[in-house]
Amino acid sequence: MQSMKLYPSPEASQILLGRNFAAPLIFQVPLDDMVDSVAFSSDGKYVASGEIDGTIRVWEIATEREISHMKHVGIVHSIAFSPDGKYIVTGSSDGTARVWDSATGLEISRMIYEDSVYSVSFSPDGTYVASGSWDGTARVWEAATGREISRMTHDDWVRSVVFSSDGKYVLSGSGDGTARVWDAITGREISRMMHGGMIRAVAFSPDGKYIASGGGDNIARVWEIATGKETLACCMMTGCTLFLSALTENMWLREVLTVRSEYGMPLPVRKYPT
Repeated sequence: MQSMKLYPSPEASQILLGRNFAAPLIFQVPLDDMVDSVAFSSDGKYVASGEIDGTIRVWEIATEREISHMKHVGIVHSIAFSPDGKYIVTGSSDGTARVWDSATGLEISRMIYEDSVYSVSFSPDGTYVASGSWDGTARVWEAATGREISRMTHDDWVRSVVFSSDGKYVLSGSGDGTARVWDAITGREISRMMHGGMIRAVAFSPDGKYIASGGGDNIARVWEIATGKETLACCMMTGCTLFLSALTENMWLREVLTVRSEYGMPLPVRKYPT
């Protein structure tokens, strides 16, 4: 599993951060191939899946009915719904990011790369799409037309991209070991954080003051954007799976964050004074 977007509710975050991971299975459908990415719609009524054979499907959760069916010619590494749920964006090893009508499966726009696209994200108003690629770039595109708005360059592949809650900034995490904040429209670099290992996941705090990065060094870190100061680090067990979700604002610095691996083991946390 390369990418997972959570249902945006406090209950969903508690499943990851709480002590009880048991949850009833409410949706299960057979697919033709291995699933590499999944995403919920913002209203929680639909889920989209991307398979390694390039197939994309949108499902109605309550009925387990397939709503639409789309196709890339490579692995679907990342998938995301637009805020209103009308569209999805996908990133693939076929070198494209594409926007689709989630109800009909009609392709709306196509963004062309020279290499695999590993991460995609909609802006909060649905106007723009951010994407990250093996070619070392993060880019912002106009969702409706596929027109490139800005391009940001790392020194290695870009594994994760996300917009800030106000849509003004893009955060990218790269194999070069840095997490960087950029102006979404101009592509100007705002700040840079040195994680120290390949970064696989990044997230903004709800208030936009902090970012989190998780990497191949088995450490999740929280940073203050204005100063670039590291404020919290969680040492992850080897082989554990890290999901960075939208935490409530108070949990970023005022609460001790406990993360648990898939083995159910508590993980040590280092918290810095604020």
